[in-house]
Amino acid sequence: MITRRTRSIRRRVAVAGSAIVLATLAALLAAVATTSTTEISDDGTTANIEENTLEPLPTAVAWTAAAAVVVAVGSMWVWAKQAVRPIQSLADVADSIQSESLDQRIRIDDAPAELEGLIDSFNAMLDRLEAAHIQQRELIEDTSHEIRTPLAAVALSLELAANDPDTTADTHRRNAEEALVLVEELNASVDDLLSAARRHSQHSSNTQADLGAVATRVVERHRLITPEVRLRLLGPAKLLVPLRAQEVERALDNLLANAINASAAGDTVTITTSTTGQTTVVSVEDVGPGIPVALQTRVFERYESGGEGSGLGLAIVKAIADSTGSITVTSPVVEGRGTRFEWTIHHS
Repeated sequence: MITRRTRSIRRRVAVAGSAIVLATLAALLAAVATTSTTEISDDGTTANIEENTLEPLPTAVAWTAAAAVVVAVGSMWVWAKQAVRPIQSLADVADSIQSESLDQRIRIDDAPAELEGLIDSFNAMLDRLEAAHIQQRELIEDTSHEIRTPLAAVALSLELAANDPDTTADTHRRNAEEALVLVEELNASVDDLLSAARRHSQHSSNTQADLGAVATRVVERHRLITPEVRLRLLGPAKLLVPLRAQEVERALDNLLANAINASAAGDTVTITTSTTGQTTVVSVEDVGPGIPVALQTRVFERYESGGEGSGLGLAIVKAIADSTGSITVTSPVVEGRGTRFEWTIHHS
């Protein structure tokens, strides 16, 4: 059975180095033990004959050889320790990392070139783990923030209805209608949270969605929900983009809901889709009060309303848009009013 100790790189390097030193020393000693003699033959000719003799070595030579062996083995052991120190440091950091300390990184200034790639890969892996951990924590916070208020409102409505002895059928009906509205808000929040949880997933190069069909579906749905706001859809009936249909629908739904919330009865919201070469542009424009310039840089942050919309909607739109392009906001648009969101999608 191979133990952890015998697999040690430090031990192997030290043993190999010591073996080389010992082999070299043995060769030198063999050369010292070799003597050369001259022999005269009967016919008067001479010849040099090498004889290998094992004469006793002088004491000084023996002690010098022994000291050299000790120094060589010790030097190899120390050198091997320095050689494997980066590996041991990497192992120590890996053992010490917990979910609360994912910000730790390997920092070794004198790491050998052979290990720099390993250290960089390990640190890159920690970067990904830390980002995933932050995303998970934010998702939990978002869930708590988005769901707590509707749940509390539903609970309060039901509690009042249950404890009021004079509650009529009309009151029960009204409370039920309010509860259904709150449940719809909960469903929308859950959908947004699921989209946020998936926003870092990789997109397959073969994934495509029909932007024209998705836009038509989203517009028709909002026409039923808010008939008092006019919705105008401009663009080709079929337009393929490199995104999943669910992502396109979620982004368009949030953009359109944001524009409708900023609009008054009788206002018009215009959705325009177009493509040029390998770029598709989606524009959603309203004629509402607009977004103050000072807030436009923060409008895509979580829970920033910027004067239009609220919650996670625009933050999710930006996450989806950034995966294949970008999104910008312009306000005001005309005569000090209106807001235009322009989503650019790159096909390659």
